[in-house]
Amino acid sequence: DNECTKRTQTFNINVRKNPTVVLNKLPDLCSGKTFNEVNDYVTYTWNNVEGETPVWSATPADGVVFSDPNSNYPSIKYTKPGNYTIRVDMPDISCGTKSYAESSVKVYDGSFTVDITQDNTVICEGKEVGFVNKTVSTDPIKYEWSVLPTDGVVISDATNASPKIRFNKYGDFVISVLIDGICQDETKTFNVRVNKDPEVTFSPLGFTCTNNTFTLTSDLVSYVWNSVKDTEKKVTWSVLDNTGAAAAATAYTIDNVNALYPVLTFNTSGTYTLKVEVDDLTSIYNISFFS
Repeated sequence: DNECTKRTQTFNINVRKNPTVVLNKLPDLCSGKTFNEVNDYVTYTWNNVEGETPVWSATPADGVVFSDPNSNYPSIKYTKPGNYTIRVDMPDISCGTKSYAESSVKVYDGSFTVDITQDNTVICEGKEVGFVNKTVSTDPIKYEWSVLPTDGVVISDATNASPKIRFNKYGDFVISVLIDGICQDETKTFNVRVNKDPEVTFSPLGFTCTNNTFTLTSDLVSYVWNSVKDTEKKVTWSVLDNTGAAAAATAYTIDNVNALYPVLTFNTSGTYTLKVEVDDLTSIYNISFFS
């Protein structure tokens, strides 16, 4: 600046912002899976210097493969289960301030081996089916039990690993359990036949005299079985006196207490009760024998 001439000179300066990165929590995954949505979880602020690139890394490194560790949005493949820290470092070009961001990721093994057995395949009405569960899993799994048809079915706890299931109506049923794991699910089914309770009815027996043989025939005693196998037709006969107690052994004879139609002889006059137990069912009939 002088008295004769004035001259102005200008200078330009570019003040760059430090590059920054924000990495939101990456989702937990299953072993063997590849994560391709990194762009939804990371945000960069660049300072427009040519050649700036991030650097992706994992701790531990074994078990994680980046498609390109210098890409803004690499794919990340997890090859082993474990707990990892995924880190992205910003470059220190120009400003010299280096920022980074991290996210923890849990990688699950996810596999399981189903081992469930039922304790009964054939039951009677009102009985239960139980299960022994020895399923092996390294990660948490959930259970969801169901039965078809549903009529008369009561499940103690449909989310329990080994529930009790009561069947109050006879028929054929299919039990299903969905084993829901973190990385996979599996459905297992079981069959159960619920038999109707056996029935026994008496026709009027009338009376007889002492020392006379009295034969219970199919005309006098009628059975309804829940099995066609003769070996499963189990009955037990007994004789009670008028007090409801077992009649004296000398008061009568019975040729076979396990016969469907036994032959009886009464040696002592009185009023007696014939009692027949059919599987879990008990029926009684009162009959008088006279001298």
